[in-house]
Amino acid sequence: MKKLCFLLSLAAIVGLGSCSRDFSETDPTPSAQGTHSLKASIVQGEPSTRTGLGDKDEENGTTPLLWVAGDQIAVIDDADPSTVHQYILDPAAAGQTDGTFTVSEGDGVQGAASITAYYPYTFYSASQGLSVPATQQYKEGRTMETDMLPMYAHSSGAEVGELDFHPVAGLINLQLTKNDKLNESRLFYSVKLVSTQDNLAGKGSLADDSEGYKVLTIDGDDASKEITFSLGESGLALKEDEITSLMFVVPAKTYSASTLKFVLTYKNSPDDADFQTIDLPVRSAVEVQRGHIVNFAATDVGLLISGIAPEEVKEVITDAATSGESEIPQVIEVVGMDAGGEYTIELPTVYNETENQETISLVATDVAAGATILVQETAATGIAPQQYVSLANATDNSCNVAVELPNSTVTLDGTFDNVEATTADQTLIIPSGTVVQNLTVKQGSVKIYGTVKNLTTAPGWSGEIVRGISSQECFDKAMENDASINYTFDYALIDRPIPNLDGKGQTLALPLKVSADATISNLTIRPSESIEANGITILQDSVDLSLNGVDIYVSSNNSSAGLNTGLLIAEVNNVTATLKDCHIVVPKSYQRGINMHSAKTAGTTTVTLDNTHIGPTFEPLTTDYSRDTYTQEQIDAFKGRVDSRGVSFGGPHSAHYVLNLRNGSVIEGVFYAINFTYYAAPVEINVDRSIIDGRCAFNIWANGEGTKINVTNGSKLVGRNYFPGPTKVYANIVIESKANGQAAENNVITVRDSEFHCFNEPQTNTNWQYAVDVRSEGVNTIQLLGETKIYDHSGRLPHAIDVGSWSNRFVIDPSVSFAMGKEGATILPTHIWDGSSFKFPGKALDGKYYIGEPSQLAVLTLQVPEGMDIVLVRDLDLNNHPWLAKYPTSGTKANTVDGGGHTIYNLNTATKAWDTKTECAGLFSAFAGTIKDLTIENATVYGSRSGALVGRLDYGTITNCHVKNVTFTGGAQKRGSLIGYVSGQGDILIDGCTVNGGVINKDPQPTDDNGEIITEEEGGASTQTGGFIGYIVSGNHKVDIQNCAIKNVTVHSGMLWDAYEECASHEFIGNIINTYKYPNGVFTLTNNTIEGSSCDSEVRMNDYFGFCYTGETGQANPYARVVVDGEVIVEGPSAGE
Repeated sequence: MKKLCFLLSLAAIVGLGSCSRDFSETDPTPSAQGTHSLKASIVQGEPSTRTGLGDKDEENGTTPLLWVAGDQIAVIDDADPSTVHQYILDPAAAGQTDGTFTVSEGDGVQGAASITAYYPYTFYSASQGLSVPATQQYKEGRTMETDMLPMYAHSSGAEVGELDFHPVAGLINLQLTKNDKLNESRLFYSVKLVSTQDNLAGKGSLADDSEGYKVLTIDGDDASKEITFSLGESGLALKEDEITSLMFVVPAKTYSASTLKFVLTYKNSPDDADFQTIDLPVRSAVEVQRGHIVNFAATDVGLLISGIAPEEVKEVITDAATSGESEIPQVIEVVGMDAGGEYTIELPTVYNETENQETISLVATDVAAGATILVQETAATGIAPQQYVSLANATDNSCNVAVELPNSTVTLDGTFDNVEATTADQTLIIPSGTVVQNLTVKQGSVKIYGTVKNLTTAPGWSGEIVRGISSQECFDKAMENDASINYTFDYALIDRPIPNLDGKGQTLALPLKVSADATISNLTIRPSESIEANGITILQDSVDLSLNGVDIYVSSNNSSAGLNTGLLIAEVNNVTATLKDCHIVVPKSYQRGINMHSAKTAGTTTVTLDNTHIGPTFEPLTTDYSRDTYTQEQIDAFKGRVDSRGVSFGGPHSAHYVLNLRNGSVIEGVFYAINFTYYAAPVEINVDRSIIDGRCAFNIWANGEGTKINVTNGSKLVGRNYFPGPTKVYANIVIESKANGQAAENNVITVRDSEFHCFNEPQTNTNWQYAVDVRSEGVNTIQLLGETKIYDHSGRLPHAIDVGSWSNRFVIDPSVSFAMGKEGATILPTHIWDGSSFKFPGKALDGKYYIGEPSQLAVLTLQVPEGMDIVLVRDLDLNNHPWLAKYPTSGTKANTVDGGGHTIYNLNTATKAWDTKTECAGLFSAFAGTIKDLTIENATVYGSRSGALVGRLDYGTITNCHVKNVTFTGGAQKRGSLIGYVSGQGDILIDGCTVNGGVINKDPQPTDDNGEIITEEEGGASTQTGGFIGYIVSGNHKVDIQNCAIKNVTVHSGMLWDAYEECASHEFIGNIINTYKYPNGVFTLTNNTIEGSSCDSEVRMNDYFGFCYTGETGQANPYARVVVDGEVIVEGPSAGE
């Protein structure tokens, strides 16, 4: 079945048959009198066309492109682009692909190193560049006017005199022919190609396409969206069986569906006084490629059938649809409707269901005043009728119409007295210029661009009454007339591009929906309080909306989700909205200024606020956001606007939202100035010299997947905590925890050269307003840079950034500071322990425990870590406060500690007992697992089984850990600068660890179990002490110590229990207990160094340890194997090798 819409034939090069021209025909042109010539060719190896087309090669379907006598080109020397030289084709080259062009006068570009040329000469000027004329002339018998399709060429170097031309635009070819119903005397005077969206004519610029060819874009100040083909003052009569081709030069691009139409102007006879027009809309998208012709064949243009009586319409359509020999007519001229008569037009349902996107236009050209026309479907079961029907009254006489087309969208054009309409749900359309005195709607919605003076709806009707706005004139008439109508619109709609709509200071009392590009200025949008709807709603993808001086009020009655927003951009994408000098007023709880969410496809939506205000009142709440707190009245109102938001984001991760605030834009007076809801799409926010003021400036719940927030150039982030508690901890920037819904992740927040203002009233011990509250257990990056200042107006904050999880990353420039606040306040929580604060770090989303505050590390003094993966993210200072790491009473469980290259300063173990097995002193008491990349500096240690890093190591790996400046003040036994006691309950690896600077003193006054002082002479003091490790037992496991070093360590040993030979001390390892009880143990020391260190022990086995068992040759139970730098000290059993 044939379609009613235009069928596009896209061929690489399309021959035009009988319309090929005579190449010898010339127009008056100047003769070439100059001295310089150029060779110019039309490139044949790519799809292209020009004014002269040769005979089509039927074998390969291409048509040669040939120069035409009189052709002229504009040539410029690239070194002097302001001078344009006219070159003229040698007449002998007419009809050829190659031709010689000679400058009209002078030397032209002779001697130039690089030249650029444009065809035709008349389309180019040095000041305006290349252009396409808005009016073009038709000449009978010719394919098109000479000098039509613009082309470009460039040449330099050795080939500077040779030019290869490439087209920079495309062609739309409208082919008209007469049909057997057409009035013989009808004459056509012009044909317009009109776009509602794209520029077609005027000055343009050239840019490279994806293949490197130049393409033309119309972007000059004289840009026009229409091209007129003038057919002469006498008009043009179409001929049977002969095609009249009208070729429109247009920019190469894809023209969206329903944005193009042809407008034919005609008279039924030369004697008619008035011109009439018929619109031929293009419903489908049209792709015009560079150098291609897009053909609209004569049959496709709709078989403009004339002179049909109403009762003949059904037969005409049915015959065409069933014969298979002709196209179904798109435009039918209906005649013969007298005054007072009743006429029925039946539209047969002959279209396949898969082809129901069809249009048919019925044009009544001689209807008499008072005639009544009934347009209805012909019943047919299971077959859908055409979807689009246009009924036009082309006379000045007003008539009556009854529409019974429940499956069609219907357009009425003209003047009507009484209209009754049953249409599809899509709508009945009343275009601009149409006037209906009385309209009764029985089924379907109504879109009114024109005038409907009285409207009633039938009982049981459900639908919408929409005020359409298609132009400035349409808007002006609506504002003038709508005040006196007897019905109410549901909303206003812009569904066609409007380049500049001036509201003229008026108020639109309707919500506005937008599905096409529009620029609106000087308008207030304030829906009636009885209407619960958003101020503006974007309905389509790729809409570009610009608002200048537009004020939007959200009704104080609106709080329902989806109907509570000033500007809603939901379920659409690639939208651009710019608000300059605008206000959005959101006076109530749960309302939003701008809401962007749920884009269905990937793409980018950008909203820019330029000197724009969003708040609960039209006037700003304060004049100085840096200093002014609210009045009590403002505080009460602020606390009552629960969950209000300035800008809100949400939606799938495939989308991308961009928000720009600049030039003094303000968001204020709402709970969450900018809010990211769960699963929000990636967002980019740029705040430049603007103010964001609310309970918090940013409330972030989202997994940002690349979200970036940039606050710069003196912007202000204001947070107001007017909530008394019992616990109200909040911040200007809140990065949410999973405990409150979804943990925010992957967001990068940068504040540079800007200000935080924290207002906190009333002030209580549980009520805080931080600059930033990082609650998330995920990974976000917070950067405070440049001259950023913190203003704590309460003067209470201990720090600016409160950190719930140190899994997040922080970059703080040293120049960032408090400009107002508590003395000694820091930007991040202090790294110095007060000796009494304890804060459990909590598990991050990746299962690790990140520690960035000493109070978090101090939790180790309250509980034994069991199965924890700990990551240190900052240097910490324990400030010499007593440190008693918790001892495990039921055995150790493996932990992992990643020091991240950080240092713990001023450790002071608080063990009191001289010799106890339940108080292993050290940063970690008894430990199993892995510790890496950690340094301890300035440690004071007391106690048995004690080390600065670990008191007792049961098993695991210690790598790249270091101790600097350690002092042992006492303790009985098993003491070492790094580790006191290695218990050997599993394999041990100690690699790349060092001790630099330390003194291990013997205990000055140890006491026995009765509290009596034990003197050295009585066997007191200390023993089994090492400058690196005090005492090692392997068990049946391996102990590897490699690549370790000590330097400047002094060990004092009192030889406690000196009756035992294994009670030795040493500057490196005091004792290796390779007892025969554990024959499978292996001790290996490799590549370890000792420098500037000493031990006063009287027992010393070698350079690395004070004692190990060696045993006797042939001993029945040999001791465990000991190897130092490849030398076997103790052989050990074979099982231990």
